[in-house]
Amino acid sequence: MLPPAMRAFRQSVLTTALSAAAILAFADNVHGGWNSPKADNWPMNALHVALMPDGRVLSYGAGFNGATAYFIYDVWDPAAGLGGGHLTLPNTTQTDIFCSNAAIIPGTGDIVIAGGDTGDGTITTQLGINRSTVFRSSDLSLERGPDMNLGRWYGSVTPLLNGEVYIQGGKGGESFPEVRRRDGTFRLLDGAVTSGINWNYPRTFLAPDGGIFGFDNTGKMFSVSLAGAGAVTSKGRFDVSFAKNSSTVAMFAPYKLLQVSGATSKALIIDFSGPVPVLTETSSLSSRRSWANSTVLPNGRVLVTGGSEVPNTLTGVNNHAEIWDPQSNQWTLGAEASRPRLYHSTALLLPDASVLVAGGGSGDAPLINLHSEIYYPPYLYDVKGGFAARPAIAQAPDLLAAGESFQLSVGAADTISRVTLIRTGVATHSINNTQNFNELGFAVDGRTVIAQMPADPVSVPPGYYLLFVLNEAGVPSKAKIVRIDPQESPPEPVGDSIRPTRPASLTLARSNGWAKLTWGAASDNVGVVAYSIHRSTGSSVGHEVKRVSGTTTWTDTAAGAAEGTRYWYAVKAYDAKGNSSAASPLKSIVPYRIPSPPANFALKITSKKPQLNFTRSTDNVGVAGYNVYRSTDGSMGSLYAKIRGPGWIDSSAQAGKRYTYAVRARDAAGYLSNPTGLKSVTSR
Repeated sequence: MLPPAMRAFRQSVLTTALSAAAILAFADNVHGGWNSPKADNWPMNALHVALMPDGRVLSYGAGFNGATAYFIYDVWDPAAGLGGGHLTLPNTTQTDIFCSNAAIIPGTGDIVIAGGDTGDGTITTQLGINRSTVFRSSDLSLERGPDMNLGRWYGSVTPLLNGEVYIQGGKGGESFPEVRRRDGTFRLLDGAVTSGINWNYPRTFLAPDGGIFGFDNTGKMFSVSLAGAGAVTSKGRFDVSFAKNSSTVAMFAPYKLLQVSGATSKALIIDFSGPVPVLTETSSLSSRRSWANSTVLPNGRVLVTGGSEVPNTLTGVNNHAEIWDPQSNQWTLGAEASRPRLYHSTALLLPDASVLVAGGGSGDAPLINLHSEIYYPPYLYDVKGGFAARPAIAQAPDLLAAGESFQLSVGAADTISRVTLIRTGVATHSINNTQNFNELGFAVDGRTVIAQMPADPVSVPPGYYLLFVLNEAGVPSKAKIVRIDPQESPPEPVGDSIRPTRPASLTLARSNGWAKLTWGAASDNVGVVAYSIHRSTGSSVGHEVKRVSGTTTWTDTAAGAAEGTRYWYAVKAYDAKGNSSAASPLKSIVPYRIPSPPANFALKITSKKPQLNFTRSTDNVGVAGYNVYRSTDGSMGSLYAKIRGPGWIDSSAQAGKRYTYAVRARDAAGYLSNPTGLKSVTSR
């Protein structure tokens, strides 16, 4: 059970309407504006955030004590605004993922979390753990993955072209990097000796040759070959004053980084497109911004938020947004936020082109921010300070690939001036090394825009991307989230035929509780005639359970009967000559049908005590009881009592106190329904 301090979550009741009145009064098309609730509005100090493939935000981090992620994680829906939208779930992995690092796994949409702390939730040891943890986007679960070869606390994670993931550094993992294979296991690159590179969140990026380019917090630059046992090559060094742990970096163009110093008000452009990195100093920022965060925007500019003159103190705090223009090489100071954002703060570009700014603080910091706010960049405003009319993407493909052209449809009145593509972010500790900006060439034919993807696959590595169009005024649309799949080997010859391509884009969902599979069609020179579905209870391609023809979807009503068991699925294609393809990427899901929430929830006073009444819930395995949540601050509060039936009197309520209640149904398998709405009453 979570300790009371970690369970408490006071939800903001401020309006979430995106009107000028909800944002600071000086918002305009020069400075931008902030939506910043006065009350705390996040269930933890969000020092790790990731944009999920469906547009929601995964966050985890420290609670009230500032230094453990052992207990909870959270999924937030931006559509609900800053006043709600949180689904806070228990971390049942018994792994403290505090100060780990993460990346979205290419081809699956799941998120791998590498390492963390060996603590047990009461203290942090600052020793790396060798566990991997996987967040399943399909059912929002967090589970243990295979162990890494080395423990890693403050390590770095970089997705690769083939769907694998590169991991380097971290305390305990100083000696060698390793690669997470697509099946979740790890291979140590024991030929790539990294002990001479600082282990504290080395900045690592996909290099033009498909390997790794990086630098550490002393300015030491390097490349890593991933072939065989791996190898490390020095790439020179830049001045340490541009580095430090508290610096922040963003990739604003292919193979070009903006490195904002943690020690001075300076910034450096690092161009690693050639064999020798080219270094160019930018104009200075308004102040030193130690432990700031940088975010690439849809117009290719870089936003910097947070930071202070003296690291992780309230001395010289800079709450202003500050934006760098790569065309002019100049910085512009923007609107001021409401709270300092220091060590352990984060920033994340959202699909609506605004930026979530959250977290900040740790066990030894001057504050712990259980709070978030949203920055609306200047491009979202018109000259009068209201929200500008925005172009719209009416239709776009879900899947893109390097070198291909594609069509998208826009609104009838939209005049499009730019098409841009930004890989979704995963941010922590002033680093967001998965953002990747590309400007696409395009032509317009009426409402149809024909855009051209870059020919270089390394400049658009696999993953999930925010696709934007911008109008003549520079106002971006809301993004369409698209996918680029890992590179695959070409089909293999089999006899006098060719092996079919493997089914692409396998997705899993629940249909009435059962696992429903949908996949992309395969192709073959003699025609694909069938698909075989394979199922296992481990992370492997299992035995065939069904073969279907004429469809690319199937619902596993048999497996769904085993409620609560995780099943792994893959699909193979068969052609007219009986040749089978390779298996699709593995996907997993836990079939279950959660109870219906209690209905007709009402409160009244009986014998001077609050009485809760509601209608019974239903569930396929039987409702075993109900959980009652109680607070005195207007929030949902923590679990207070477990009851059996729909009528209950809170005999412990104190006279004159106002209580807020919510109820969730609990079934025989242990699953909980969604909560009822909050109801409040004053005891007599």
